[in-house]
Amino acid sequence: MNGKQQVSHTREIAATRSAVWAVIADDSLLPQWVPVVETLASVDGLGGVGTSRTCRVDFHGRTGTMTERCVDFDPQRRAGYVVVDDSLGFSRLLRDYGFTMTLDDGPVGCSLRIDTYYTPRSLVAHLMNRVFLRRQMRKTVRRIADGLKTFSEQKAGSAPR
Repeated sequence: MNGKQQVSHTREIAATRSAVWAVIADDSLLPQWVPVVETLASVDGLGGVGTSRTCRVDFHGRTGTMTERCVDFDPQRRAGYVVVDDSLGFSRLLRDYGFTMTLDDGPVGCSLRIDTYYTPRSLVAHLMNRVFLRRQMRKTVRRIADGLKTFSEQKAGSAPR
């Protein structure tokens, strides 16, 4: 990733790494576990590096589309995406906006780490990042990690009762 690391979040998931990877790698499942994704509008490619996907999203009441391109794909281990287009204004504020999802074996299943990268484009964007944007990104990343945990554990039949 070319942007500056802004957010890093780790979550333990009570499902095997292969079960969680199957969820991450299947773009059609995004609306079921990524809270900000309302629908998957399109996928261009068969998966892996170079594949693009466009999602209709709702970020804290702001709706629009985001197009992401896969730039890192190490099956069962790591996927990375950069945002190449959006209608919400992120690209006007941020350069090199992207994220990675990394899976490692954990004590009960697997450990997920989501890292978000971007560089504010201007002084105003830098100030916005310090005041509220990074905090909003952190909340969004936590919600995504929670969604992946819940969905993967339910799919694997290991959700807590």
